[in-house]
Amino acid sequence: MLCLGNSLTYLFRKSDLLETLNNFKRLLRKGGILIVDERNYQYILDNKKEILGGYFNYSAKYVYCGNKVHGYPVAISANKVVFEYDDKIRNKKAQLTLYPFKRNELLGLIESCGFGKVAQYSDYKEKYAEDADFYLYVCTK
Repeated sequence: MLCLGNSLTYLFRKSDLLETLNNFKRLLRKGGILIVDERNYQYILDNKKEILGGYFNYSAKYVYCGNKVHGYPVAISANKVVFEYDDKIRNKKAQLTLYPFKRNELLGLIESCGFGKVAQYSDYKEKYAEDADFYLYVCTK
């Protein structure tokens, strides 16, 4: 089962997040795998002033929206980040309001749901790296 694109960040209540993760686990067979990704929101929270001042640094090694669509935070608070996406081809903009997981928060929620094994990756490399662009969790039932 795959849950990509920061899908869980559209849920703002812990109870909704836990219910969703438990439902994913329930749907898996024994030994089944759930793969979840998340953006490095802690970087965004820690660097709010610089980012809102126009300096949103990410490695650009990993394409999120293609080369012609650029996303960047336009509002940042402890419980909400608003990303604006600028489509240079169609000359349109759109916004998404997301819940910013704090450091290890999503990992803790996943573990609290009782997955047997959880492997964490940072930018496709095993283990945790504070400066990663995103994190990936491979959760085995």
